[in-house]
Amino acid sequence: MIKIKKAVLAAAVASALALGGTTASFAADAVSAPVSAPAVTDQAAHKAAMDAYRASLAIYKTAMADYKAAKITYQAAMKAWQDTVKPLNDAKKAIATRFNAAMKAANTAYAAAKTAAGTDAAALTAAKTAYTEARAAAVAARTASEAVLTPPPAKPTLIKPVQPTKPGKPVKPSPAPSASSGS
Repeated sequence: MIKIKKAVLAAAVASALALGGTTASFAADAVSAPVSAPAVTDQAAHKAAMDAYRASLAIYKTAMADYKAAKITYQAAMKAWQDTVKPLNDAKKAIATRFNAAMKAANTAYAAAKTAAGTDAAALTAAKTAYTEARAAAVAARTASEAVLTPPPAKPTLIKPVQPTKPGKPVKPSPAPSASSGS
């Protein structure tokens, strides 16, 4: 029994070595040259890239300052416009509320007069005439109230500023391999 175990163990080791070698040879064929991230290895090129980055960063900072100033100007113009339009909108809402109340009263009065008139044609005609006059009076009151309002100012034509994008930093150079590395 011990001989069988040793034989099986020897066969397993031999197979592992045989298959391991073939797997390793397949792996060696499949692996190509190592691909590294693009790195700037020349110090002078890196210095030039850093100088370009600093210049673009200075341009970005100027653009950000201009953006912030334009944003403040835009916000101030929008706030001033909103402050002048809000009272006009409030007045229009009040006019609409009064008009709706007058129309509701006219409708209620007409419905009550119709019910009271029953089948009397003259009473129905009088109720219809009273309703038409009440409606015309409500429309005239609304038109007169709206005519008194000043027209709203034009909305500011400023274009909302767009925030500039920050430039990306250049890749830091990897250290160059030294000639005396090893033994």
